[in-house]
Amino acid sequence: QLCNELDLGASEDGDGVALLISLDDRDFATYAHGAKAEEIFSDAVQQDLEQYFLDNFGNDDWYGGFSDFGSGCEWYLQHVAEGGEA
Repeated sequence: QLCNELDLGASEDGDGVALLISLDDRDFATYAHGAKAEEIFSDAVQQDLEQYFLDNFGNDDWYGGFSDFGSGCEWYLQHVAEGGEA
């Protein structure tokens, strides 16, 4: 897995979430790695995160899309830290 090969993520388990894009295919995928990240960024949450960045990607605003994805992830992490459901 890419996260393991590149030693990405937080904690010794490499917890993290990634957004991958293919500019040629105009396709994307989100990926959660590690037990804690998989708990917080479930498939449903990953799908919900799309509202943050798909409009940017539709306008070829790749930087804005990744920035908004980061903001969405930050919101979910804060939500869980404050006792919200993952």
